[in-house]
Amino acid sequence: MLKERSQVKSPNYTRFYEFDSSVNDICQACPANQGSDSWKALQRRVLGAAVHTNWPRSGAMKKVSKIYICESPSDKESSHGFPSVGATGRGIFERQYGDLREGWLDLLDEKIYRTNIVRCQADAGLQKRVNATLKNQRVRSAFQFCSQHLSYELDHIFRTSLDQKITSLSFVIAVGHSFPMQIRSVQKLIDEFQLRYGINAEVIIRNHPSTIHQDN
Repeated sequence: MLKERSQVKSPNYTRFYEFDSSVNDICQACPANQGSDSWKALQRRVLGAAVHTNWPRSGAMKKVSKIYICESPSDKESSHGFPSVGATGRGIFERQYGDLREGWLDLLDEKIYRTNIVRCQADAGLQKRVNATLKNQRVRSAFQFCSQHLSYELDHIFRTSLDQKITSLSFVIAVGHSFPMQIRSVQKLIDEFQLRYGINAEVIIRNHPSTIHQDN
C-alpha cells in the first residue's frame, strides 16, 4: 500500500484560517456545537470539534491558487485534524494529478488549499447509507452558521492574494447535489469577493470527490 505521507504530519500548527469554537460567537448557537436540532445525542467529543483548512499560516505565506471547497469532515479527517485526507482527498488528487503515488498527501497539501462548507463532522455516529437524510439535515442546519466562517475565510484568501499580486484564483465547489442552495451561496460569496478585490475567480462545480471511492 502506498504511503500517504513521507512522514507523519502534526496538525498542531496555526492554519491560514481557524477559530476557537468554544469562544467564537458564530459557533455558540450552532447545533453542531450545542448538540441540538439534528445534531442531538452526539458524543461530547464530537460536538464543536472543527477541522480547519490544511493551509498553514506561516511567516512567508504560501501563495494560494487552487481552492477546493467540500462538504464536511469524515471520521478520518476529524481524527487526523486535516480536511480531505481520506476518500475525498484521494478523489481530489486523482482529478488533479492522476494515479496515487508515494507521499500523495504531501503533494496535495503543498499545492491545493482545502476547506469545507461545514467544519464539524456531519456524519458522526451515522451509518452513511442508512442515515444520509440525517447527515444532509446536519449539513444544512450547520451551514447557516459555518457560512459566516467561510465568508471570513474567503475574504482572507482574496485579501492575501491581492497583497501577493495574484490576479486569478481557481475554486472547485465539490459538494453533493443534495445541497443546491448551499452551492449557490458559496458561488455568491466568491462572486462578491472577486468584485470587491478585483481578482478573477474561476468557479468549477463538481460531484463530491469521495464518489470516486466509497470506502471512507
